[in-house]
Amino acid sequence: MEVTGQPNKVTQTTGRGSASLKGNTKLSPDDFNFDDKGFNGKLRGDKQSLPDVNSEKISYVKRSPSEAAKLRREFDSKVKSEFLKDLSQDVERLTEAGLSSEDIKALSMGQPPGQFGEWQVHHQLPLDDSGTNDFSNLVLIKNEPYHKVITNYQTVVKKGLGIGEERIVDWPMIEAPIYPTKTLKGGK
Repeated sequence: MEVTGQPNKVTQTTGRGSASLKGNTKLSPDDFNFDDKGFNGKLRGDKQSLPDVNSEKISYVKRSPSEAAKLRREFDSKVKSEFLKDLSQDVERLTEAGLSSEDIKALSMGQPPGQFGEWQVHHQLPLDDSGTNDFSNLVLIKNEPYHKVITNYQTVVKKGLGIGEERIVDWPMIEAPIYPTKTLKGGK
C-alpha cells in the first residue's frame, strides 16, 4: 500500500482495506486531511479538527523495532522528564494554554500535568520513523482528542509498511512546544 498526501487531502493509491484501531471504527487515509485551518481526522468515529497543525511532506521510513525501542527507553528514562522540566520555565505560554499553577509545578518536577494521561509528550516525527528525542521534536499535547487523532493517523499511514520501506506523506506538525497553544472550545 502506498499513501501519498496532497496539500489538502491524504489519499490511498491502492484499493486495500482500512485499518482497525482500538475502540475506533475502521479508519482509512480518507478519514484524514489538511485544510487552511489545520489537520482533520477521526476519533471513535467522530470528526475532529486540530487548528494550527500544519502539513509537512515527509519520507516515512519504518525503523527497526530494536532501534525504536532503544530510543523509547532513552525517552522514558530521561528525555521526557528533562523536556517537561525545561518546558516548565515558560510559565506565560503554559498559562495561556490553560495549565494551572499545580500543572506547572508537576512539569517542573518532570511529570505531565493533569490527571493520568490527560497530557502526553508527543514525538512530532515518530520514533518508529526518523524521529529523535531532541527537544525540537517534542510537544506537550492534550491527549483527548488531539494526540489520539494524530496517533490514529500515524497508525493508518504506517499500516503494511515493512522495516526500511518508505512512504511519502503529508505529516501533521505543530510549531509550538505545547498544543493547544490557547484554550480551545472543549479544551481545558
